[in-house]
Amino acid sequence: MTSLAARVAHARADGRLWHGAQLAVAVVAAYAVSSALHLPESLWAVMSALIVVRPNAGASVGAGGARLGGTVLGTLCGVGGVWLRHHGVDAAPATLLIVAALAFASATLPLIASAPVAALIILSSGSMPGHSALQVAWLRGAEVGIGVLVGLGVSLLLRAARAGARFAGACADLLEAFARPLDEEADAVPDSTVRSRLRELAVIAVQADRERAWIARLRRRPVERDAHVQLARMVSRVHQDSAVIARLLPGLQPDAAAPAAAIAQALRGAAQALRARATPDLSMLASPRPAARIAGPVGLLAHDLRALAHRFESLHAAPAR
Repeated sequence: MTSLAARVAHARADGRLWHGAQLAVAVVAAYAVSSALHLPESLWAVMSALIVVRPNAGASVGAGGARLGGTVLGTLCGVGGVWLRHHGVDAAPATLLIVAALAFASATLPLIASAPVAALIILSSGSMPGHSALQVAWLRGAEVGIGVLVGLGVSLLLRAARAGARFAGACADLLEAFARPLDEEADAVPDSTVRSRLRELAVIAVQADRERAWIARLRRRPVERDAHVQLARMVSRVHQDSAVIARLLPGLQPDAAAPAAAIAQALRGAAQALRARATPDLSMLASPRPAARIAGPVGLLAHDLRALAHRFESLHAAPAR
């Protein structure tokens, strides 16, 4: 029971419980809208909503926009294929040709990645009581579009697991990881793990910028482009600064332990400041004075940490949050 409670608490902290609620609401809403419109196959709307909904609005906007564009193209091509089949063209060759052509195009145009699947859904439709095959094809396209729109709406209305908040937390976690190689009492995080987390941070940054731009557009406010992407690059520079210092420390005299501890303290303090949206105290980087061999990298680290904190403060002070 204790383990289960801990897992539930962890899932709540990282937003997975809320994402589960988003998915459940999207399922019910997509089915309800489709049923209210008396569409014959409401589960296609449910399937599309499940594909679109992401843990944060920024990712959902990207997935929904791409799927919506691909759905429109795939629906048109699929309806065209059904029309050809209705006029005597052999179904199997027409289906394979259309889906293969869309699959080839989607490899070079990611915005239409969902087009082959949408076309296949339409092309697999057949007649049913009260509806011809061509009518069923159009209705399926409408159901898929409804699912995409409902998924977007649910993600934007229930956007508790915001990409911006996840981004700040990921930055703070990375700063603490950068501090570990400088602390003799802590086990260093493997460099491969740090680099993997930096790549994940870059992905979250794109989602956070997309989400922020979408909210600013809804509120009709200007917003700085790529603000989170720039912050992710600054975190990468801090990683480079701390890695250089960590490599230089073993060659120094034993009295260099004090500067190393001060640098680790500065990184952890900056991480805590990011979580609290406060200004970090970096005075410990100036005293005790570091050895000449690491004075340059320490100066760069202090500069980059101050710049990172200033950028976060500017971001939080901006109107679109």
